[in-house]
Amino acid sequence: GRQHAASEAAVAAALADARAEPGDSVELFGHSQGDMAASYVALSEDYDVPLLVTYGGPVQADVGEATLSVAVRHLDDPVSALAGGGYAAGVGAAGSFVATRETPGTLASGQGPIGPHRLDAYRETAVMLDASSDPRMRGVHDRLGELARAGSVEVFTYSAARENEVLPSASYARGGGEPTPTLPYGAARGGGLP
Repeated sequence: GRQHAASEAAVAAALADARAEPGDSVELFGHSQGDMAASYVALSEDYDVPLLVTYGGPVQADVGEATLSVAVRHLDDPVSALAGGGYAAGVGAAGSFVATRETPGTLASGQGPIGPHRLDAYRETAVMLDASSDPRMRGVHDRLGELARAGSVEVFTYSAARENEVLPSASYARGGGEPTPTLPYGAARGGGLP
């Protein structure tokens, strides 16, 4: 049988905490291994998933026509390269797309080989994409329209780690300085939130 990752348990916990029930509408966002966990939920058909946004994932799920899929990839990200390029034109609902860019976080610039994969680098790309005049973003904004009209939104961050995990040293992970915090593997919002 298939072995489940700790990140999938974190996503399941997030959905349970949000009181999401099978059939509820859930927008999913995932970075790296969180991409895989969010994609697995989208493919499970347990929830209505109108939007799946992934950042730097090693896979790209072929979701159904009801899911707008946005894959954000850095061309110099070694983890994203594991997807073998994924689908060139996006998969899922009409308007799904793949957004790519090359980042300045390279080995030559002192960021290390994993710099382009860091969550901060993908946050920067997401901000650029959201602020762009790219017409493909209309579908994302439409799907998130309910959140834009919300009086308040609660955000919960979940982390997952293996037992006996050895984290990289601060000097390797950040080029010196403060230790790297545990990054969220996936996040979800369930239909039961206020």
